[in-house]
Amino acid sequence: MKSIRGWLMRHYQKATNIQQHIPSSMGTLVLPAELIFMIAENLDAASTTSLSLTCRSLNRLIFPTLGRLKDSDKQELLILLEKDTPSMFFCHCCIKLHSQQEILGSLEYPSDEKAPCRWSVTDHGKITLVESFSIPYYIMRLVMNRQLNGPTHGLPLEFLQRQSRHSLPRSWEKNETLDARVIDNSLLTLSVKTYWNHKGRTQDLREALGFYRTDICSHVTILQRGVKGFIKIPEILEDSPGSLPPYTKSFKSCAWCMTDFCIELM
Repeated sequence: MKSIRGWLMRHYQKATNIQQHIPSSMGTLVLPAELIFMIAENLDAASTTSLSLTCRSLNRLIFPTLGRLKDSDKQELLILLEKDTPSMFFCHCCIKLHSQQEILGSLEYPSDEKAPCRWSVTDHGKITLVESFSIPYYIMRLVMNRQLNGPTHGLPLEFLQRQSRHSLPRSWEKNETLDARVIDNSLLTLSVKTYWNHKGRTQDLREALGFYRTDICSHVTILQRGVKGFIKIPEILEDSPGSLPPYTKSFKSCAWCMTDFCIELM
């Protein structure tokens, strides 16, 4: 969008004429042209456009004369509108506002078919927290919208909670849980993955881990044969056929992303 200040001043008389033809019942929407200019000249393009949506005289001046917003300004404008419109949310994939009701008619987790746009269900639009739980970014955004903008917006934090159970070879079972918290306006997730078997033999556990792809994050995998980076757990990698010895909690972090993890054998 072009520079607002000089352009508005050149159209001061036009704005004054427009004001005279707007009914007084419009209330605050018919602020004096001088005051409108003083406000608008101190705003960026996105904020000026947002103001023009509630100020009829400024709207008539700006649209369509000043042309389209740049992509960055458009994104800022849509984020502003998202805060004022609880039923809508901003999609970073297609740079549009989507209706929350169309996607989430109930509090059931939406399938890919109900996604707001085709880009939001690609790898670019999803965040894989553990193997069983791949959560679209727009769902996380809706959760944070409620935290940042109030209870009329978005989704409750409990919406992210998940639990799953799988049967593995040699009578092993795998349980996964996902929980979430918001701390200092940041969304933190906790995933707990438990492999259980009453025998607890090293070789059996190694086979169970290999039954599913066993990644800690997108960069770290437990199994040594993984093509990505890996961590070593000596008690698992050894060929001892006996029972697993206890393994004290080992706290580590991925060097590439913000994933902290802990491993414990009991």
